[in-house]
Amino acid sequence: SPVLLPLVVLVYAPAGLALMVRTHQEVRFVRGMTRHERERGYLVSLMTERFAANEIRVFALAGELRQRYERMTADYMDDLRVTKQRQAKAIVAGNFGSLALAALVLGSMALLFQVGRLPLAAAVASLIALQQLTGFVSLASFGACQLHEAGVFLDDYSVFLERSQAAMTEPGSGGASDGSAALAGVPTFQTLVADKIGFRYPGGAAAVLNNISLQVKAGQVVALVGENGSGKTTLAKILAGLYRPTNGRLLLDGNEAVPASVAVLFQDFVRYAFSGAENIGLGDSARLDRRSDIEAAARSAGAHDVLAGLSDGYDTRLTRQFEDGVDLSVGQWQRVAIARALFRDSALIILDEPTAALDPRAEAQLFDTMRTLGAGRTVILISHRFSTVRNADLIVVLAAGTITEHGTHHELMARAGTYAELFNLQASAFVSQPDARPGQ
Repeated sequence: SPVLLPLVVLVYAPAGLALMVRTHQEVRFVRGMTRHERERGYLVSLMTERFAANEIRVFALAGELRQRYERMTADYMDDLRVTKQRQAKAIVAGNFGSLALAALVLGSMALLFQVGRLPLAAAVASLIALQQLTGFVSLASFGACQLHEAGVFLDDYSVFLERSQAAMTEPGSGGASDGSAALAGVPTFQTLVADKIGFRYPGGAAAVLNNISLQVKAGQVVALVGENGSGKTTLAKILAGLYRPTNGRLLLDGNEAVPASVAVLFQDFVRYAFSGAENIGLGDSARLDRRSDIEAAARSAGAHDVLAGLSDGYDTRLTRQFEDGVDLSVGQWQRVAIARALFRDSALIILDEPTAALDPRAEAQLFDTMRTLGAGRTVILISHRFSTVRNADLIVVLAAGTITEHGTHHELMARAGTYAELFNLQASAFVSQPDARPGQ
């Protein structure tokens, strides 16, 4: 009977609809818990990784952090329980609907057999065919619902790809560089110009940078100075192509672009749980096998004696996470990170507080190294130590996201502005003060 076929197909419609409802509830739960799970994961890293261990022990934070984690876990389990209950109700309702339709099909077959429209042999064959068909329909329905669930999550991935592709094709986005080609001292640009650059972080109430105009020439050492929050690191990241300006342009030799090869050392550099040679060689992974170049970079950064003196030399693993590894002091780690930046043959090197953990002698040696990096290699240096920046070719002073002064050390000191004030304030700590008179 042709009326049985649509009834058989409809048997699994309620169950399939219930699976779709379950999918949307699952997606809603996952998206709603995204921020929550990030925070919970951060608490796990705080309690289990090394970077915060000292403060957690000193300030006795273990109990507070664990309580926060347990509260968030309880909230997560409560929301999960509610979601699963809703899903179970939808599935039960869908299954009952499918059972009712299946009963309707069987009842129709029984009625057709009763009135003689369906012979016994045909009825038995129909039951067997119905069993096989419902199995296929059930499998197809389940597969379709799985595809639907994956498709909902895949939409997020598609949106992400579209946005990243748009960002890569926009002028000034910089694009990627594999770092496989060494510069060998050949400049890849003559001038890097920030033309009325402005920047605002997504969701930020105020702009971090406002109308920044700056010209950097190949081979220069440019120092960015200013008080905390003045926008130094943000400007450096824009020059490196890590951030795209909210407004304005970045011009490379007159064209809207950023340098293709950039080496960056930020304050929060990564301490890779690899060997000393690998920690440096990852600055240009295509040259990891160039041990002589790695050692040359280590010598330039003052890290050679440290690494060579370890039990396995440059092949010693720099971590206590493995029994054959060792750890370095903060200053030694900073030298390794500097060597990683120097190892990358880049037209532009950005160093964010590279001497924060170095002694004065090592600081002076590093600046001498920057002077001999090679023709055409430009260094942008961010530092609060004016003894480091005073010999830069160009000193740029930032305040509240704008450039207030720029020039050489002597020019800025003669101007008696913000730079001179900060320099004298820092220098006064090292100038002998006359002894106080008796009784004072």
